[in-house]
Amino acid sequence: MAKYRYLKRETKDYVPQMIAAALIAKDPGKYGFVGIEYHEPLRYEKVKVPEVTDLRLIAQACEITLNEIKELNPELSRWCTPPNFPEYEIKIPFGKKELFSKNFQTLYSGERFQFKTHQVKKGDTFSKIARLYRVDLEPILEMNRLNKKSRLSIGMNLLIPLLKIKA
Repeated sequence: MAKYRYLKRETKDYVPQMIAAALIAKDPGKYGFVGIEYHEPLRYEKVKVPEVTDLRLIAQACEITLNEIKELNPELSRWCTPPNFPEYEIKIPFGKKELFSKNFQTLYSGERFQFKTHQVKKGDTFSKIARLYRVDLEPILEMNRLNKKSRLSIGMNLLIPLLKIKA
């Protein structure tokens, strides 16, 4: 497969590069990597949180900054944990698990989000959709990784976050 045009060049080069990186990592001095300052391994603990939990709430429960939570969880590109993952495991700084558990129960008020999918129809605009569901526009844009200048196309599915009333 590598001889022919089945694979893009970057894909063909990927495996040899990974092998080279592994060999260098095993013996960096042999390949001219000397005087390297190594960082301490990243230490963290994992805790389970309900789906669509605000990252600011998690940071507050750990008594750390939002940026610290984001640095430990780079897979999260939104303001919350993913929907449809009822017990999402999020990384928090090592040694904060007990503090988190104590604070989270107090801070987590039971407000939850539910989601509705909206299929864009002819004539829909962001503001019309927000009014239809009685929600602010910003959460819709954020949840769908869009901005006010993004174009809506007919048939596009938007995730609409709806606040559930406390039980």
